[in-house]
Amino acid sequence: MPNRTCILVLLFFMLQQTGLQAQSVNVYGTVQDSVTRLPMSNVKVSAGNGRYTTLTDTEGKYSLRIGSNVSFLQFSVEGFFTKVRPCTNAYIQEINVLLASRERQLATVVVNSKRQRYSNRNNPAVELIKQVVAHRDENGIGAYTTASYGQYEKLCMYLDGFPRWLSDKGPLKRYHFIFENKDTTKVAGKELVPIYIEENVSRNYFQRSPHRKNQVIEGQKKVDYGDFIDTHGVSVILNRLYEDINIYDPVVVAFTRQFISPISDAGPAFYKYFIQDTIVEENIRLVRLSLMPRNTNALLFTGTLYITLDGHYAVRKLNLHTNKNMNLGLVRNFSVIQDFEQDSVTHKFHLAYSDVITDFGLTKGTSGLFGERLVLFSNFVTGQPIADSLFKKDYTVEYKPVVKPDSFFRAYRLNTLSTTEIRTYGNIDSLLHMPSYKLTTDLINMSSTGYKSFGAVSIGPVFSFLSYNPVEGFKPRVGGRTTPYFSKRYYLDGYLAYGTKDQQFKYFGSATYSFNNRSVYRYPMHFLRVGYRHDTNIPGTDDEYVESNLLLSINSGANDKYLYNNIFRVDYVYEFGNHLLAGFGVKYKKQHPSGSLFFAKGVDTVGSLQTNELSATFRWAPHEQFYQNDLWRFNVVNRYPILTVNYTHGFNALGGEYDYNRFEATLYKRFYWAPFGYTDITGNAGYISGSLPWPLLEMHQGNQTLGYSSSGFNMMNYLEFVSDHYAGISIEHSFKGFFFDRIPLIRKLKWREVISGRLLYGGLRAENQPWANGAFKFPVKDNVTATYTLNSGPYFEAGAGITRIFKVLRIDVIRRFTYLNHPSISQWSVRGGINFEL
Repeated sequence: MPNRTCILVLLFFMLQQTGLQAQSVNVYGTVQDSVTRLPMSNVKVSAGNGRYTTLTDTEGKYSLRIGSNVSFLQFSVEGFFTKVRPCTNAYIQEINVLLASRERQLATVVVNSKRQRYSNRNNPAVELIKQVVAHRDENGIGAYTTASYGQYEKLCMYLDGFPRWLSDKGPLKRYHFIFENKDTTKVAGKELVPIYIEENVSRNYFQRSPHRKNQVIEGQKKVDYGDFIDTHGVSVILNRLYEDINIYDPVVVAFTRQFISPISDAGPAFYKYFIQDTIVEENIRLVRLSLMPRNTNALLFTGTLYITLDGHYAVRKLNLHTNKNMNLGLVRNFSVIQDFEQDSVTHKFHLAYSDVITDFGLTKGTSGLFGERLVLFSNFVTGQPIADSLFKKDYTVEYKPVVKPDSFFRAYRLNTLSTTEIRTYGNIDSLLHMPSYKLTTDLINMSSTGYKSFGAVSIGPVFSFLSYNPVEGFKPRVGGRTTPYFSKRYYLDGYLAYGTKDQQFKYFGSATYSFNNRSVYRYPMHFLRVGYRHDTNIPGTDDEYVESNLLLSINSGANDKYLYNNIFRVDYVYEFGNHLLAGFGVKYKKQHPSGSLFFAKGVDTVGSLQTNELSATFRWAPHEQFYQNDLWRFNVVNRYPILTVNYTHGFNALGGEYDYNRFEATLYKRFYWAPFGYTDITGNAGYISGSLPWPLLEMHQGNQTLGYSSSGFNMMNYLEFVSDHYAGISIEHSFKGFFFDRIPLIRKLKWREVISGRLLYGGLRAENQPWANGAFKFPVKDNVTATYTLNSGPYFEAGAGITRIFKVLRIDVIRRFTYLNHPSISQWSVRGGINFEL
């Protein structure tokens, strides 16, 4: 019996030792600098979320025993980018690593062409790039039937060269803790102060046929600057600038600009390529291929590609940047570093690391901003079926972020968040609780939105406190609206104005109920609004239009034809989570002519015109993005269309005088044409049924101010044309400096050229002509008819302009081509305005 017991105990210990041996993996190797190839000491080698850890010795060597269930090793040290390498469950394995320095100088790579005549013919570098192009489809993400991968993304903004007299002694001295938190390792020679940090963790899914993809957000974290700064909107704008860079795309989109990829079919026509040498890295033979643009002003890259020589000609890694001659607006330059890893199943290379650093500023050598978008990819899985449910987009993350605590991100950061950046979260939180900061952001918000907040109520818009027109005279006005601090369900809005010439009060008031307990200006909107307005407007403009400040009151021609309106309306708006909006409304409107405007019917004049309407609106804007706060929002333009359809029914009942139906549709789309800029196209059409007086027809929007109108016809007078059926198109193309950048003196100004054209077809049926029975006569000026139809042909105007004059101004010269015999019109005109663009 004792012998049996001893044998059992001996077997138990043998099994334990065997189990321990089976559950352990021994990993060793060497860590070197990727540039100098020198060994690196004190590099932290870790696995299993820090459970297994060691440091490299003075020769860069390490040895570590880890569990067999560990899939990745992490190599990290201050001043270098963290590297993650997969490992297997083999008992003994060697993993050698090259680490890249975090310090880099933007736009420092110079390719020496030795001033020799360059030719594509018999050029081995060009032949190599043609092979890369030929194998492009088999190396991109589209080569996989399915793919899924994890993604960690860090987006940061930093102050660069912020004036010390402001931060040390000026009004910002009290915020010194923000400016003392400096990063000196991010970019060589720079002291950067982080002011914005955003982190996202997601799982991404791709399927080739049918083609579909989706990103499932698992965690989000960003600094919070309070109510007056929409950090989600800031994130939208920054992500619009920092779009994913796919080197295999023929056109690489970055910072709203389109760069021709060096591995596009057109690459050899735009780039010069040079084979520098061949190297072996991680047992992979690579060609180091340098490239430079033929035209340094064009949207092209300079830098280096590392191409595999395994017959697949894949990009193993790249280091690209822009050059100083480019006209990138507020972007002075940027650089891109990407690394690709080999999939153990398909042996293809997929993106594993991407880092984009950008220098923003108005002019060279001045203070500015630096931005960085760092993306790490992990757990790349291919060839596995993906459930249909994983391709269903969750739109709620656009307004309900998946906020996770800091502990959630520690497993994903992989030492990519520096100590300086970690402190930024706490610094901004401290800033948020300072009364002086709240006052400062309130004043900044007032300058941009026009509203001054007083807690539950905001007063404004301040730009509308005084205006002028020839009918009312000077028009002081005061108004305001409630904020979510008053109620998240009920919102009040209104104003009171007085005309010094007509000596009448004007006013507006509305009450809104929010069904989703959110601001009625934030996406997604869902509210019921009741409002009443007694005010003036120019015929052909919206009910809400008023000359909101003195600048808009300055006209290029006389106009004293106004309408006094009494409008009661009820509106219901529901914005679905997929950017589809449905709106329904009821409106009562009574119009009174004023100034030199009369409603003439035969030999009699009519004192007013009264209508009752039911309306429905549908708006579809796929992938629409916003910057928004509790008082307003504006769209961030992208490449997706916006379609709006309206239907209005006027009924002869309850005081309404006419029966009619009105159909309207508008479609907007931006098209990109690398390298020639982009085109904005807006098409609209409408049809109005019934026998109606001209105030109920379509009064095409003119512009008699000195400012440039992006929506109306700049050379058309107010109330010059009316139609009951019409179709028009507006085309505006921005060359983004394509021509100016080739003119030696002009290109230093970094101006940009723009052209535009607006065409309008329309007409008036016989029953709506001014001589028809029951119709109103057209308005007159100096006993001459001042309103016309488009029955004689289309209206057309076109112009050319320059933007970014002094960085913010736009000046256009516009010519009118048709209906030149009309009185009080100009064939040529100059329009200007404020225009911000990257």
